[in-house]
Amino acid sequence: MTFHLGLIINPLAGLGGPAALKGSDGVVAEALARGAAPRAAERTRIALECLRAVAERIEFLTFPGAMGGDLLAELGFRHRLVGSLHGATTSAADTRRAVACLQDAGVALILFAGGDGTARDVCAAVREGQPVLGIPAGVKIHSGVYAISPRAAGELTRRLVEGGLVRLASGEVRDLDETALRDGRVAARWYGELTVPEEGDFVQQVKQGGVESEELVLADLAAWLEDSWEPGVRYVFGPGSTLHGLAASLGLETTLLGVDVIEDGRVLARDVTEAQLFELVDGHPGLAPGHRHWRPGPHHRPWQPAD
Repeated sequence: MTFHLGLIINPLAGLGGPAALKGSDGVVAEALARGAAPRAAERTRIALECLRAVAERIEFLTFPGAMGGDLLAELGFRHRLVGSLHGATTSAADTRRAVACLQDAGVALILFAGGDGTARDVCAAVREGQPVLGIPAGVKIHSGVYAISPRAAGELTRRLVEGGLVRLASGEVRDLDETALRDGRVAARWYGELTVPEEGDFVQQVKQGGVESEELVLADLAAWLEDSWEPGVRYVFGPGSTLHGLAASLGLETTLLGVDVIEDGRVLARDVTEAQLFELVDGHPGLAPGHRHWRPGPHHRPWQPAD
């Protein structure tokens, strides 16, 4: 029996992250100008590689070009193109049309790669009860409709294709106000719910906006870190309320949702882009709190997507 699997890639998802823009909505041109490169297809590739063993059981249905057709052709998966693109650059309207076309074709599951903005577009067009699953490829992943990694999305889909017992659950679609986000404020809004396959720890939980750090825990961490600073080591603080709160406990001013570099107990650079981060760690020992000491080599890429 053939498993009809829908695939939608938002090729513009995630562009704003390496460019330190806190999202991609409305800033694609600026992100590209800053040197950001599309990576949604590569994250989708990781998920699809997990389906090699069951490829003979699957027929993919997808939109042409960068929205799925190109990658499936490259990987050699059996697929059928539906719909058409209306411009050189894909849009939210293309995502919504793709969802409608895939549903009309009767797919058992829609895999989509993107971030919270893409999940909103899927939610706006999907019919009640249609199973979907997100491949995380965006800057913002607050919705509970994404697998925890591209590889997890592929493994969970493989279990479905094999006929495994996978529970269907309701996942919330949430998105952040990117304008507020770029001002350092987190304001999440609920946009609806989607039906998602769920098993074990494959699907992430909904993230709530706001700073909710435990002050005593952060104080203990700050005290430990103050005693542990290594001279000349460049510490990379990633985005999120925990590290932001930890930095505040140390008396350091960092960005809530950016990437900051700290050396000798002071902030060396705030809200850096991917290119700036490479330049700052090149030739220097670096450390991320909670991780072992690492020294970047000539091919090291600290901002690689999770697999």
